[in-house]
Amino acid sequence: MKRTIAVCLACLTAAALLLSGCGKVDDKLTPPPIVGNERTFDEEAFSDPALKFRPLPIIHASEFETNGVDKATLDMLKEYGYGGVATNVSFLENYLESEEMWDSLVSNVEYAIEELGLRVWLYDELHYPSGAAGGLVLRDHPEWQAEGLVNGTKIVSAGARVEISAPHGHSFAFAKAFAGTGVDDMDLSDCVDLMPRVKNGTLTWQADKDRVVAVQYVKYFYEGTHAVNNWAELRRYINVLKAEPVQEFIRVTHEQYKSRLGKYFGNGIEAFFTDEPSMLGTYFDGPPTTPGVKDPVDPDIPLLPTANYSSDMTEKFLKLRGYSPENYYSYLYEGESDAAKRFRWDYYKTLGELMASNYSGQIGAWCEDNGVSLTGHFLLEEDIYMHPIFNGNIMRNLSNMQMPGIDLLTANPATAVNWCSTTAKFAASAAHFGGKSKVMSEVSAAFDAVETSDMYAKLGSVAVQYAMGVNQIGTFYRPHLMSEEENRLFTDTIGRMGYMLDGGVHESNVAVYYPIEGIYIDTLPPAHLNRFNDKVRSTSANFSDLVRTLVGNQIDYDILDAVNLAACEVEEGALVTPSGERFKAIVVPRTKALEDAAVQKLAEAAAGGVSVIMQNTNGILSNTAAGQAALTQALDDITTSRNFSYQKTATNVSDYLRELGVKSVVLEKSNRDVVAVKHKYKNNSVFMFVNSSPQNVNITVRLNEIGDLYRQWDVYGGAVELISVRTEGEETIVDLSLPANRCTFITVE
Repeated sequence: MKRTIAVCLACLTAAALLLSGCGKVDDKLTPPPIVGNERTFDEEAFSDPALKFRPLPIIHASEFETNGVDKATLDMLKEYGYGGVATNVSFLENYLESEEMWDSLVSNVEYAIEELGLRVWLYDELHYPSGAAGGLVLRDHPEWQAEGLVNGTKIVSAGARVEISAPHGHSFAFAKAFAGTGVDDMDLSDCVDLMPRVKNGTLTWQADKDRVVAVQYVKYFYEGTHAVNNWAELRRYINVLKAEPVQEFIRVTHEQYKSRLGKYFGNGIEAFFTDEPSMLGTYFDGPPTTPGVKDPVDPDIPLLPTANYSSDMTEKFLKLRGYSPENYYSYLYEGESDAAKRFRWDYYKTLGELMASNYSGQIGAWCEDNGVSLTGHFLLEEDIYMHPIFNGNIMRNLSNMQMPGIDLLTANPATAVNWCSTTAKFAASAAHFGGKSKVMSEVSAAFDAVETSDMYAKLGSVAVQYAMGVNQIGTFYRPHLMSEEENRLFTDTIGRMGYMLDGGVHESNVAVYYPIEGIYIDTLPPAHLNRFNDKVRSTSANFSDLVRTLVGNQIDYDILDAVNLAACEVEEGALVTPSGERFKAIVVPRTKALEDAAVQKLAEAAAGGVSVIMQNTNGILSNTAAGQAALTQALDDITTSRNFSYQKTATNVSDYLRELGVKSVVLEKSNRDVVAVKHKYKNNSVFMFVNSSPQNVNITVRLNEIGDLYRQWDVYGGAVELISVRTEGEETIVDLSLPANRCTFITVE
């Protein structure tokens, strides 16, 4: 029966309760359950939101003096409505080694916390990328530099004389000759070790038969990389595949902050912010700036395709994968056999585990032990084809952060939707799985050709991120370049967004699988950032198209990698995470490889009533040749289940999910530019709608619950109004007008 409800004013009391605590570093996979709080939405608290919801500008040096953030700047931030500041010991001189600079920072942080009540995050590096402590980590240990492995493999005929010289700046790491006429048909059991034949950087040998001369060189990975072509400084970078340099980074950075400001850890100082750590991966074009030079480059070193590497890789790989990699390195650069693909899978999986363990794992554990959070973001999170060479597995790295984070360097809301469909969702999914309540984004318009002066576009980009799980903002928009009115609009609006979503649980019935295995098997070291091969680009583009299509159809989702999927239980037709999320459906994007444990869990899920949707089912590789038959059988069990559906395109997937009824919000007329999310509480719900387009839109939406009181909350001006709605059964129908680049909130109480 259809009825119209005229809503009357109710007296609402009690402040919102915040989800307490931050999750442990994600090794045990036993986070606290996510439970929505009792919540009463208070109009006065909404109008002037608390500092905990407000953005923090990232200020490396004061606008008024060069000695770091100063008291005048802090006073300005408080007046303009910011929640605090993200800052650091001064970059001016003797970074981390000047007591004068430390004294200044301590004085200003004490003032911020004790006098102004502001929040503080500590930025952990001299500019970026984080990890080198401005060069201090490598000063006495140059052997801790990032390393790369370069291929020099050649195919030779019987009797051929072999003479191979290492390129300038490279040295021989491995030289072996295998019987065969190509990499894919190497006989690894017929091997001649040629390292004794290397003299003065040159290998000489005469082939006894047709051979694959498998040669790899090692070099310090610096020239041409992000360590050179960033916007800040040319500076050699650490090897994040090793534990020791990160331990030294913690000692010279985090421990020094603790020795001077430790009393504020968890009591004013909330987090350490880490910025764009990576494995370096490949070569970049130069930046649009002129960065400083700490470590000059050698222009004679050729920029050859290079795999991330560590001098102790054999030992680590053997421990993690159970076999030595040394006979297989040629497969990193070429080969279409299953053996080549499985080795690449093992190698990049190993890189991901090592970086996650050594970098975010060690720093996250230190932060956990010291009462603060690790936040920040990794390099190039947006497209999954870049993950193997820069971070290995973004989900493993994010899982070790107490406050997983991203950067979003655009003020264009439409662009923000495209990027956030992956980046924000990776970070938010890691937080949700780990029972962590905060997700951070570093925002600016650095990647826009021209920075807009439209504050509503900037805020629209932020709104998109909040709809996709972000709830903490570190901003590079400069307060001193904005008017007081613009600052207050910026800080109040973001604060109100945070207030509205505080403590709730986003309602998502859909999980999307992170198909990184399908990227691993086809990853070949690219010669440049823009020269990845078509296979990995295709798999990645399909994933991005899928999640963007879900967003454009108002289908909320979380992303699960193989580790997190395997940790789920199947209960009453749902995949249930250790933190209590329940997914009625899981979508597996197109991929040519799947972890055995993931496939076994998918089979269990399908048998237990979970809808399993796959974009392909044929030609899927197992982790091992021995496991291929079992994986094929498990896939057969999935595809013959009544709960399985094959859906080829992203649109097919979206349409099928809509038929399953897993959506919290349905637009009566589809609109790809509208982003929607529902947050649940024990006693009510809030719905957020974002118009990411530059045109005004009018929409009619169906909400999947009814209530006694309906209010619309204007985050820009702070106004709250009662609204009239229609209901049909258990659905509420609302007519909304959304101006360009704006958002709104509806509470069902």
